[in-house]
Amino acid sequence: MLGFDIEDRETRQLLLALAAARAELPPDDPQVLAGETEVLRIFADLCALSRNRRVPGGAEADDESAVDAEATRNPQEYLYAYLRSRDADAEGLPESFRIKLRRALAHYGITDLEPSPGLDPVLYRMFLAHRRAATHVPVVSELLQWRLSHPESLPEPARDGYRSVLDQLVSATQLRHPVIGDLARQVRYRCFDAPLIADERAQTQQQVRAELDHLSPDPGAREAQIDAMVAAGEPILRAFAERHHAAMLEVMTRRYYRIRPLEQVKIIEHNDRPLLTAGYVHEGHDYLLIATVASAAENDGATDLRRLVDALSPDRTALIDLYVTSQTPEASRDPDARAARISDKLGTIPSAVGRVAVAVRRPDGTESGGPTWFTFRGAPETGAAEEDRTLRGLHPMVAERLGLWRLSGFELTRLPSATDVHLFRAQGREVPDDQRLIALADVRDLTVLRDEDGRISSLPQLERILDACLDSLRAARSADRAAAKLEWNRVQLYVWPVVNVPLTELDPVVRSFAPRTEALGLEQVLVQLRIADARDRAPNPVSSCCGCPARRAPG
Repeated sequence: MLGFDIEDRETRQLLLALAAARAELPPDDPQVLAGETEVLRIFADLCALSRNRRVPGGAEADDESAVDAEATRNPQEYLYAYLRSRDADAEGLPESFRIKLRRALAHYGITDLEPSPGLDPVLYRMFLAHRRAATHVPVVSELLQWRLSHPESLPEPARDGYRSVLDQLVSATQLRHPVIGDLARQVRYRCFDAPLIADERAQTQQQVRAELDHLSPDPGAREAQIDAMVAAGEPILRAFAERHHAAMLEVMTRRYYRIRPLEQVKIIEHNDRPLLTAGYVHEGHDYLLIATVASAAENDGATDLRRLVDALSPDRTALIDLYVTSQTPEASRDPDARAARISDKLGTIPSAVGRVAVAVRRPDGTESGGPTWFTFRGAPETGAAEEDRTLRGLHPMVAERLGLWRLSGFELTRLPSATDVHLFRAQGREVPDDQRLIALADVRDLTVLRDEDGRISSLPQLERILDACLDSLRAARSADRAAAKLEWNRVQLYVWPVVNVPLTELDPVVRSFAPRTEALGLEQVLVQLRIADARDRAPNPVSSCCGCPARRAPG
């Protein structure tokens, strides 16, 4: 790692020996952890010197050594200049690079940049380490992969130091060794951010269940409780038990249709189950929303749509949401087979029904990945239920909020993707050669982590969703040579909660994500969010792009 002469064969043998030793030692063995941390730190410090490109925008906010601008040259150019003369002043090295250089030299026992008998041999080894960096990548990757598989083995006293090393590693490798940068981000998420997010999600679920079990009989207090559940930042559909079905219909309807002005929201009993109705007008058209529950074991009569729309006036369109509970074992839940079974049960969809959205969930809410949404429309001639595959996994109003309608000029094909990511291959209807990959996702919560100086250091939920989108894009491009050649790809994230942080603080953090999007043919990463207004007005919708100026969203 430091540039000394070790053959690749010896490196592989050392890695095998480390794996064998780890199998015999406790996962949190302090000596192994100290060695692992030191290897990662050495690699990060040497890579920080050899970056051959500057971070877009010149910002290095995630690097503690960035105390000044690095003029017009990148770190590798400064390194070569110093190797040529060994005179930092003559080469005009900025202080930020000198800090990096001192940090790297310290691994060799050198603490001063002034010429000395011991400096030249060390610089030679450092140069060799720089030239051999690609051969060190498998070693670093092996260490990170092990930590990724054993996140719980990191002892509490070592956590802060290990996270600091990971942050250095991400900063130093995101351009030249993006595979290591991606792995380091995954380890940071698994070891540090995921537990935080899981705790917040569990707390949200517990709060929702507590509210459901203690709904107030007072209308005003009950409305406040419902509003709090609607505003929850985490997925909450799995929190509802059978006894909560009526409240579930109200909460989830208000949650999904928050972008529509719902009126006359009513809940009645229909065939021994709760039935919610509400109306709204959108773009001059009158809609009636119908939401109810059903069991997957029921026969056709239990979900007879015609009886629900018989009294519908001809100038209204019905939109139906069905929340179906299923006892099917998880291992046998093939989505295509499930969609076919739902289609058979729905039968013919009346012409007055615009679409039927079906959420399939377990009664106890223990399904992995959360409930699955399927959307069906009546075939033009026969009315037979046909699935809209582009909306699988999405409630139609979530798709509306994510702006899927803006892609009406494209034929959209769903591609496999990570949980909570909706990946499409888009092909122009009028210009078939216009093809691109588009990833859409919701950011349901936004925890803002700050450093000791109060500056925003991380947005873990947003970063997790962005990385999931980018991983999905990489997987699609690697699985299809044609897709790998596509340019003008796009990632679009919609942040649910109103953000109480000024855009001037958020925007630099969002823009710092740009380096991790390298080599994906991305036109832009667009983050849509609503900033709280200090004058108590409605939240201000804005957008921020990686690699382009922040701009106000239309409308």
